[in-house]
Amino acid sequence: MNRLLKIFWRWILLLALLVALVYAGEDLLLRYRWAHSGPAAVFDRVTTYEAGEIKGGKLEYYFDQPGVEVCVRALFPHFGGAPCWYARRHTIKVLSRACPNVPPAARTNGCEPQGARSSRLDVIWIAGRSERYTGHFGANMPWTRSIVSRFSSPAAITNAT
Repeated sequence: MNRLLKIFWRWILLLALLVALVYAGEDLLLRYRWAHSGPAAVFDRVTTYEAGEIKGGKLEYYFDQPGVEVCVRALFPHFGGAPCWYARRHTIKVLSRACPNVPPAARTNGCEPQGARSSRLDVIWIAGRSERYTGHFGANMPWTRSIVSRFSSPAAITNAT
């Protein structure tokens, strides 16, 4: 058993050393290509789109203002940019996502604290509860029925003017 554990850790060490050598070699190759061919040989651009989370965990996509992310033509991330193979597969960026059951130290992947919001999403505060506005009120909820009927009634619009 002790001998198998020794062999296992040697393979893990060999694998880690191999990954480090590939990363260092790739970094040297990218620096060489940048010096001799310019940044166009190293970097590429990927079009990204934004999405906002709305009620029910659904996403609303915003295709009106696409963004551009600079990526590196490499296997690993270099120079502060993501590799292009990864950036092309992740073109949708979620603007704000609440993670209520995850402690703040463990939040990743665009999760923000509860109550955080994006400037692209409007938040309505009704009865001390935050809801994302999707263009209509939730008319099936009993405490919003009177609000919806007051706002949508033709008599209320006539009396208001």
